[in-house]
Amino acid sequence: MKLFVKILCAIGVIGAVIWFGGNVIRYAIAYDVFIPGTLIQKPEFTSEMLSQTVRIYTLTAFYTLFGYGAACVGAIVYVIQSFASFRTKGWIFMMFVLFVLSMPAEIYLLLTDLDLVMTLRSSSDMTMTGPVMVSMFLKRFSPDSFANQASTLTMFAYITGLMLLVFKPLDSQSLHPID
Repeated sequence: MKLFVKILCAIGVIGAVIWFGGNVIRYAIAYDVFIPGTLIQKPEFTSEMLSQTVRIYTLTAFYTLFGYGAACVGAIVYVIQSFASFRTKGWIFMMFVLFVLSMPAEIYLLLTDLDLVMTLRSSSDMTMTGPVMVSMFLKRFSPDSFANQASTLTMFAYITGLMLLVFKPLDSQSLHPID
């Protein structure tokens, strides 16, 4: 049974790496459309270039969808396995709380990605689906949209969780508690 739990946790970690890395790559692709520092579309981008960028952005959604699912499974298995150590290692509990609090926003973002994927799959003709996908894409990244604000908040939560994961185990007091 322990081997099965370790395998599920390893799949969760691999999924989290794929999901987080995939999000970083997707944002790099997405923000290439805009003038740096703003959310104003670059004037030199033709509609074909924009459609192709949105298509590439949409195709990378598969990696983040499956990576997030694996990360959720791994997190749940790990929490069940290490629930007893939450009192002594509160930073693990806080990482899980950040993960759970970010779940609704992340699920909303994944659903908007699924809309893009379904629009892409509905037709192989980019002249038909291109304008619809571009409008959905630009709506997602508009400054007033919930998706843009949710992606910012979830990214901050995940970066905070990663910093806790990296630096808290290195804390000398957590390794040698004072009695």
